[in-house]
Amino acid sequence: IGYSINPIKEYKMTPEQFNIAFEEMKVKTSDGAELNVWIMKSSIEEKRNYTFVIAGSDAGNMGFSIPFAFHLLNNGYDVVTFDYRGFGGSSDFNFNPNNLYHDEYINDFTTVINWTRNKLKPENIGVLAFSMGTLISTVGYRNAKYEILVGEGFLKCPTNVAKRIEKIKGKKIIIPKSRKSICKRTKEIEIPLLLFASKNDKITILKDSQEVGEQKQNRELIPFDGD
Repeated sequence: IGYSINPIKEYKMTPEQFNIAFEEMKVKTSDGAELNVWIMKSSIEEKRNYTFVIAGSDAGNMGFSIPFAFHLLNNGYDVVTFDYRGFGGSSDFNFNPNNLYHDEYINDFTTVINWTRNKLKPENIGVLAFSMGTLISTVGYRNAKYEILVGEGFLKCPTNVAKRIEKIKGKKIIIPKSRKSICKRTKEIEIPLLLFASKNDKITILKDSQEVGEQKQNRELIPFDGD
């Protein structure tokens, strides 16, 4: 987690740099934002019956997700990536860099999931989420159902994460009003979860992922060394 919102508009990585065929589209949200979306189709013979939507972190843009998309495509999964408003090629947004997240990002996520379901008509939708994206996809599940969630650096409770950032980094983090209902949302999700968590992360700590993983039988946690 980057400890604050830090969008980058310029793409330093694009699908074409990896020789990946893609289609770029604009998807409009209910409140008028325009999201930039890349659609990538796997070309291998043994295709999987999942399309993965990648929900990025609080920094950069969807170009940073291309290596993960490359891996998914090579294993038979179609991939959809998108930029939250204010990120990459999406419409501008007056974000606050001191926010942990913005509620508008949840609308962005649900818009892309529902658009993917209705437009591309995949058999199943999986979500690969990083850091802030794990929170966005957890909250967004109520209004945009999908079939599996893979999350790294799981952000379980915004209030606790904000306190850790302030203690470790001395940075005061703002949390939207929606935080009050978020900490228990992971219990509502019935779909399978695969969690990756660093043993040394002091912000999105291993214990958070352990607690999420222990809530239901269809969840697996893979701890790893590193920060």
